[in-house]
Amino acid sequence: MKIFCLAIVLLGSIMLFSCTEKTVEIRYDQFWEPLTYSFGTTINSLLITKSNYILAGTTDKGVLISKDKWKTWNKATGIADTSIEELKQLDDGKIVAWTEKKFYSSSDEGQSWNEIIIQTPEIFNPYNTNLTLSSNGYWLFVGKNSVDARKIYLSTNDGNTWENVKIPIDRINYCKIEANDNLVVLNIFTNDSSFIYIKKKNESEFKMRFKLYLGNNSALNCRLLSNNIIASDDYKLYKSIDMGDNWKEIINGIIEGFFNVPILTFSYNKKILLFTSNSNLYYSTNYGDNWIYIDTGQYYGYYACMYITSDNFLIGRLGWSFVRSRKPIL
Repeated sequence: MKIFCLAIVLLGSIMLFSCTEKTVEIRYDQFWEPLTYSFGTTINSLLITKSNYILAGTTDKGVLISKDKWKTWNKATGIADTSIEELKQLDDGKIVAWTEKKFYSSSDEGQSWNEIIIQTPEIFNPYNTNLTLSSNGYWLFVGKNSVDARKIYLSTNDGNTWENVKIPIDRINYCKIEANDNLVVLNIFTNDSSFIYIKKKNESEFKMRFKLYLGNNSALNCRLLSNNIIASDDYKLYKSIDMGDNWKEIINGIIEGFFNVPILTFSYNKKILLFTSNSNLYYSTNYGDNWIYIDTGQYYGYYACMYITSDNFLIGRLGWSFVRSRKPIL
């Protein structure tokens, strides 16, 4: 089962997002209480903005917005009634949303949106190309047609110019990007392996810094926190404090065993890490060196679109249902 995740913290609120197709029975009488909304759609992605608005990217209603902590919802303007694959707030405050075919930006905390026209190389095809961006605004996509053999292209100036990243891998399934002023990190996935390629400031090319062989349903998860890099495979967590040159295993507080597609997430202010494994939730306040287990009483199922709010409640999706913890967790 494939699961993908993103977490962001704005002004003390943490968002933890993942997607899963598994339906689970939720133990409402113990840890969780149900939340409801009236738009008749499913949430793909969530984001808490700097003004503590909650944005919900839906499967067929565009973006919904709540300004009062889930009590009421309105539909954002300027964005199509379509599936919103992801929402991301950039370092400059702009919010970006993208669908399978189009990209949108908002400069008013998600209330209104305008379509972004990205100037991409000729091989770009929005129907079959994976395009994403880092929090500092670097765009990256992987060409997937037969002629260009799934090459990686990177733009650091909003698509005005593109660099063909030279990576000695014949078949790239997809690639994720993390970047700051000191380094660019590419998390590359193939059919049976996952790689971390890094280009440091003033270096002319990307170099492979980490490689793992993968099982059938997993991939190496990689997150950049300042100049620290955290990575996870099916069984272990790893950390590098020297921009990927050296790695150490970190296990303090993590229940040992098969992670079953682990998810690493990080806060917007880079101070809190979150980690999900099977039905387990953990957080770390020291860049992943130690982990604290969150006992939800939910021993099966997968967490989705989950937040730790500014008053320390968990709120979001478990399976396809919206829930909130009955008590603060911190």
